[in-house]
Amino acid sequence: MKKIITAIVLTLVLALGMFGCNNAPKHDCNAEGHVFIRYTYDDNATCEQNGTQTSKCEHCNETKTVEKEGTKEPNCSYVNGVCKWCSRQEPSPHVCVYNMETYTIVDGNVYVQNKCSCGEKTGTPTLTEGFTIVTPETAQDTLNALTDNAKIIFSSGNYSNDLFIGANGEQFVYYENITIVGTDDAYIKRIATIASEEVNIEIDGITFKNLTLKGKIICDGIYFKGWSGMLSAFKNVNVLGCSFVDIYSQFRADNYSNGENANHDGEYVIENLKLENCVFKGINSSLASSVAINGVENLTVTGCLFEDIDYDVLQINHRLGGTVIIKNNHFKDYGARLFNFNAYLANELYDVTVDISYNYIYDITPNCVYKYGKCPYTTTELTLGVNYWQTIPEISETYFQNIKFTPSEQIRF
Repeated sequence: MKKIITAIVLTLVLALGMFGCNNAPKHDCNAEGHVFIRYTYDDNATCEQNGTQTSKCEHCNETKTVEKEGTKEPNCSYVNGVCKWCSRQEPSPHVCVYNMETYTIVDGNVYVQNKCSCGEKTGTPTLTEGFTIVTPETAQDTLNALTDNAKIIFSSGNYSNDLFIGANGEQFVYYENITIVGTDDAYIKRIATIASEEVNIEIDGITFKNLTLKGKIICDGIYFKGWSGMLSAFKNVNVLGCSFVDIYSQFRADNYSNGENANHDGEYVIENLKLENCVFKGINSSLASSVAINGVENLTVTGCLFEDIDYDVLQINHRLGGTVIIKNNHFKDYGARLFNFNAYLANELYDVTVDISYNYIYDITPNCVYKYGKCPYTTTELTLGVNYWQTIPEISETYFQNIKFTPSEQIRF
């Protein structure tokens, strides 16, 4: 009997050896080609081109490297040969990703010149006409005398008093296509446009460019205050290449009625707002956001640096509509929520498209959350696009509320 059992076992072993996995037909890479399935990002994107990703053949040691779309470093800015954002070495020759305009005043004439993203001025200064030059002593009088298509430049100096647009004593104020710029050494405390029950202010087209708003003050660098009943009182507002430093609520817009916040009336304060290539830095308050808007339709925030913000970075309350684009920004050292979008009442139902992608997000604080919506009336679920992270967080209610997020799609820098 033992001999019979032994023979059976031997037969089974031989059969398994002949037909088991070890003797299954092998893939012939030379004849059938290599098989590349799993790719690993090589973390080698630069400011000029996408990075690569590499895969090893499933059946041999052959490797394949391909371009990884969407990994190009956005808005690199080189200082002393090193990018101040991603610390990569600068290629030669120097490459500027974007240029802003900078202004100088020589013998009463205004010259405009390109300024590289690294701060270096490039090109030849060009004489530009049509600007009214103001000083700290004449600034408010000049703003009181605004007319359509006015162009104002703040000359060198410290503008330590609050400045107001639309405070000319008239009951109805309407402006179109206003341009307000500053020289590099003009320091402004605050510019505000404040409507009220007595003063109706409407603006269609206003651009702030190359302004430095600075000072340890309890107010807002640029402030738009609408009044209940004036739907979209401020349209086509552009804030380009401005610096907000040590300002309480650096950019703010809201709507009031009889002294109370009235944004729940379902109105937009601003229609078409662009914040581009700006610096928001230094808010030492547990209640102030770097950008706080109560009611906006169509918002673009691109190429900005947000750093050292104790509270929320981008806070949009009440009515939100149209298209929201938040791309190619850098977020560093913030103490509360990075994105805080809130709707409060049923009459704030809206149809909004949100694109948050290709931002650099540095390590988050323990109490930071990425928040979208605060009630059931939010009709569009936010999907976070591909972004760059110092540390990619896990999906958790601790960090994400009412937001779609796929960690595998994110890129670590």
